[in-house]
Amino acid sequence: MSTQSLQKSSRSYKYLIGGVVALLLFIVSLLVSAYIYSAWLLNPVSSAQASNALERFDGSYLLTISDADMVGTAYADDVLMQIPNDRDTLTIFDLPLDDSSPVGQEELFVSNSVTSWPQVMAISPEGARAYIVETASEIADDVDVYPNLQANPPTGRSLTVVDLEANTTQVYDVMDNPLHIGLHPQERFVAIGGTQANAQLALLPIDTLADASTYQFFSIENRHGEPAREVTSVSWHPSGDYLAIGVDRSELLFYSITYTETNIISLQPFGERLQLGNTISYGEFTADGEYYLTTEINWGAVPGALGYAFNPRGEMIAIRFDDSELANHEIASRVEVGQSPEGFAISPDNQLIVTVDMRRTYLPDALSFIPGTNLNSLSLLTFDTESGQLSLVDQYGFEGVLPEHATFDADGDALAVVIYNEREMPMNPGYIEFWHVLVDEDTPSLERTTTTIPVTRGAHSIIAIP
Repeated sequence: MSTQSLQKSSRSYKYLIGGVVALLLFIVSLLVSAYIYSAWLLNPVSSAQASNALERFDGSYLLTISDADMVGTAYADDVLMQIPNDRDTLTIFDLPLDDSSPVGQEELFVSNSVTSWPQVMAISPEGARAYIVETASEIADDVDVYPNLQANPPTGRSLTVVDLEANTTQVYDVMDNPLHIGLHPQERFVAIGGTQANAQLALLPIDTLADASTYQFFSIENRHGEPAREVTSVSWHPSGDYLAIGVDRSELLFYSITYTETNIISLQPFGERLQLGNTISYGEFTADGEYYLTTEINWGAVPGALGYAFNPRGEMIAIRFDDSELANHEIASRVEVGQSPEGFAISPDNQLIVTVDMRRTYLPDALSFIPGTNLNSLSLLTFDTESGQLSLVDQYGFEGVLPEHATFDADGDALAVVIYNEREMPMNPGYIEFWHVLVDEDTPSLERTTTTIPVTRGAHSIIAIP
């Protein structure tokens, strides 16, 4: 080879090395930029110190449901990490509770799934029955990986009615993938939202649940006049005369309801639909029916799967419900909370709200370098029931993976939060963590207690019955 050829070869090699180095530097700078951007989106939070034991959690029953088929991080990598012989569980505690061992704990098999918002369980007005939709069916113990779990979970179809006094269950086949449930305030009907084509909303008369021919199905459209992909929330107004429907995680519709003596229902749109955001969770009416409360999770603020890793903070939203003929519903206030606020709890007097912010704890260990995977948070807000104004008071960090829901006790001075599983020991049980709700000179705060109670791994929804 000539000297000139060797010089050309040497230059080409140098150019190649230079190009590779430049590419590596670009990738590193991109990752660093993504890390800095992701950290910037986070609000600072530290782990709250637990000091005192739980004094008392009041009410009649405390219910929590667990999806035993998957660890919380399976959303990200489809690795289920199943615990042999564990099955979906409804756990029932007699109340009141304190720091001593739980009294009257009962466990029942009830098929359920975490693959929807924590609006899968409803309680009868007098607290005697629980209604639970399945969402996704059970997965066999020998399945280690379930491909595309988040987008295509195993089809569920059932509604389970639980007699809380006799600890018995009755199961009904209702529809494909029943995602959300709302119980009529006088227990006349159960409303179920889902993804079934042209039948995304089902209304089932309670008196004839055993007769599927009495079920009514309704087709729901989005703002473009196209069939909705899913009804993502369903809530009855306390009067029973209106129904709030979440559509495709972004829109909110209100319907007025007309009944007949034979339980036939007709729905009429009541006011203009509201465009609320990109990843709206479930909602609840306040006890007086004046406001509808919901959260914006904001996963859809960043395109595609990156939304779960680089999502901005979420919001709590209060919508003023107008039951006059004008039906002029409007957003009264919206305030920034922590990241991924999928679930929330409203105090008995409706003056305090706590959002359960998962942040990014649902990401697997391989992505634990991404900020927000180590701690969750609780965002404590005050709510002015006259003006509808929301105000953020403080935030409190705590450990665990995928906490989705919380509930106040009957007196409003204690809070129970469900943690799906531990990060370090994912095969351990899930658990309930208890907090005191304190008010000092009209300023509320939360105090983490040392009291926790283990439940079947996969706890994702919790309700206290007064």
